[in-house]
Parts: sequence; C-alpha cells; structure tokens
Amino acid sequence: MSPFFRERRVAPQRQLALLRDYRDALFFAERCIGALDAIPPDAFESLSERRLVVCSDVQLIESRKGVRVTERSGYSTGRSYHGVRVGPLYVGGSSGSARTSRTISYPAPDELTLIDSGEVIVTTRTISFVGSQFTRTTAFGRLIDIERRGSQILLAPSNATKVHILGFESDEDAFLAAVLIMTAMERPNRRLEPASPHTGARRSATEVVATAHQLLADGLAARRQAVRDLLVETARREGRTVVPLPIPAPSAPLRALMHDDPFVPFANVPKGTLTAATSPRRYDIALLLAVLGGGSGLDRFYLGYWREGFVKLFTAGGIGVLWVRDIRLLLAGDVSDAYGRPLDGAPY
Repeated sequence: MSPFFRERRVAPQRQLALLRDYRDALFFAERCIGALDAIPPDAFESLSERRLVVCSDVQLIESRKGVRVTERSGYSTGRSYHGVRVGPLYVGGSSGSARTSRTISYPAPDELTLIDSGEVIVTTRTISFVGSQFTRTTAFGRLIDIERRGSQILLAPSNATKVHILGFESDEDAFLAAVLIMTAMERPNRRLEPASPHTGARRSATEVVATAHQLLADGLAARRQAVRDLLVETARREGRTVVPLPIPAPSAPLRALMHDDPFVPFANVPKGTLTAATSPRRYDIALLLAVLGGGSGLDRFYLGYWREGFVKLFTAGGIGVLWVRDIRLLLAGDVSDAYGRPLDGAPY
C-alpha cells in the first residue's frame, strides 16, 4: 500500500481516537463537578477542623528496600607431575590443585511497594490515610509538593525523607482530593477553614470550585487543541481548506473558560456523540458501490477520494486487491469521507 493510501486511512482513525479522548475527558469533568456538589455547603464555615471527603479502598504505596543482589564467582587450577618412570612405575610423582572464589553483595535498590489499604480522610487542615497496619497524616502546611497522576496522588511532606503515594479507587476521588489540597496550599493560612467567623468561608468554597473548574477546562482545552492540530495538518498535507469539526460542548462553567474556535466549534449534541459533523454520504450506498463498482473506483469517487478512485479505475481495482480491501474496511468501520467525517447511517 502506498504512503498516500496509508495517510488517508490513518487520519480518520487518529481523529476518531482524539475525539474519543476528548469525550472521555468531558465525561470525567462532569463526574468531578458532581463530586464537588457532594461536599456539604457549610463545610467551610466552621472555625474548627471538619471532614470534607472520605474515600475508601485507597492504597498506600511507599518506597521500600528491595532484595539484596549477591553475585558469586570462582575458578580453580590444578597441576599433576608423574615423576620419572622406572620400569612400570613412576618415581617422585606429585599432584596439587588450588581454588579461588569471590562473593560480591550489592545494596538493595529502592522499590515502590504496596504496604497497606484503607481509607483517606481529607479535612480542612490535613489529609490522612488510615489503614489496617499504617496511618499517615500530613498537614497542608507541611506539604512541599503534590502531584496527581490519574488515580494516584504523590505527596511530599517537609517532615519526611521520602514521598508516599495514595492510589484511589477512581480518578474522580483523586482529582477532588488533589483540588482541596492545592487550594489549601495556595491560601495564606494553608487551611481551608476561615480565619475568622466573618470572612473566609465563602471565599474558601469559591476558591475550591474555581481551581477545579480551571483544571478541568485546561484538560479539555488540551484535547481540543490536539483535534485542531490534526485537522490543520491533514488539510495542509492534502492541499485543501480546513473543514470545521463541531464537538460536544462542556457544561456552562467550563465552557466559559474556553475560547471559541472556528475550526473546532462547540455544538449541543446528544450525550456520548463523538462529533456532530456527519458526512452527507451514506454508508449503505458506499458499501453497495464498493461491492458492485469497486473495480472501477466508484466507492472512492463517491466518498471524495478522487486519486484513489482513479488508481482503482485504471488498475481494475488494484487487480482485485484494493477492491477486496475497501469492502473489508467498510465492514470493519475504518472508512470515512475525504474530510474525515463519519458516514451517515454507519453502524459503528
């Protein structure tokens, strides 16, 4: 298959993969917003420490020494001297041997090890892990850094020589805990509770929501930019103008943080839809043309792939190879129109 054929086939697949990634991030954002709404409205009003979130089935992962590595090596030498032969016997004979061995032991490397499972409690001042064997409590004011990686949160306390990792059951739980911690670390008192009964309660809640919305919007914007880059790259390579590709719109608070894009505009489409840009070409017609007129390239002409259509026309469907290939691609769902849009009525 020529590079041109491969590029035209790969571009729609990459576009579909990026759209799925954006859709998954959109669902994740909606679940996180729902988790924020589950926090009690008066959670930030008390001047004393209060529980905000309790997450179960959390894993505590820490660095532990692994198995010490020991290597042993050795060699042996020997000699034999039979003396002087006197008749049938040897006189003055001797023999000897020597063996040397060496053992080297290397220090055990540090390894991340699951040491306990339990629950995590996030309050207005601390984050605590409570397991069946170990407990870890860290005040927000003693945290040097925090990093979230999917469903895991890496915590680096100033009063410890090693970091520890909390593995949550879901990405939403990890995101919510990370947002609460990061918001507290940005505040002057390094806490989420108000400094006085008259100020701070409403501000703390607003800061938590604003931080969460900004992080979610940034994640969606990055995935939207990936879709845009692919559209521009494909149009430049094929020498045509960029065709806009509408995508599902996020909820109002996130949409307000993302600028409008003429190439990837938002659209109010049913939940779960990958793209609103459905091709005017029908899937059943394309399949019928591929079966009956694939040898003449009618299916490729119909979908807008003119160069591939002419290749099939002048080579009798690639001597049948391209003919069969395109039928299989249509049945497998790997074909879109020349602009990367899914075919109307496609079962995939």
